[in-house]
Amino acid sequence: MQASSDNVFSQSRLHYFWERSWFTVALMASYIGIFNIWLLQKGSVAGTGGVYVVALSLLALFAWKRGYFVGAYDLLFHLTVILDVYLESTYIAAHDHVGFYLCALGFSVVIGGYRYWAWSKQRKMRENRTVMRPSFGFSFRRASSCAG
Repeated sequence: MQASSDNVFSQSRLHYFWERSWFTVALMASYIGIFNIWLLQKGSVAGTGGVYVVALSLLALFAWKRGYFVGAYDLLFHLTVILDVYLESTYIAAHDHVGFYLCALGFSVVIGGYRYWAWSKQRKMRENRTVMRPSFGFSFRRASSCAG
């Protein structure tokens, strides 16, 4: 009985991770995949880069409409990966090295780190039952009068 309950626990945790990270995982896997294709491809990579950018932009729009992104910065970080592929396919003619693995690692650290930070902040706010409001260094509340 112990093993089956552990299996259910691990399946639910995997499902929870996938629901919160499916677009990020797909983006990073396709990022590495497109650069590996470019290593094998001779000539211009603009065509495959354009198809990639359009496809991932549409997928990002789908994810945004489903409420996937934690906030505006999360969306911006994901779109930066797509922009990188666009710039690489447009301005760099030959892709003959594997430096893109370091870029993928950097993107993963930034996006993953931000998402973890934002989720932990949301969790703390839920535990304290506070609502996050913008702070501009002053309060919108009227000052209470102490005159008696």
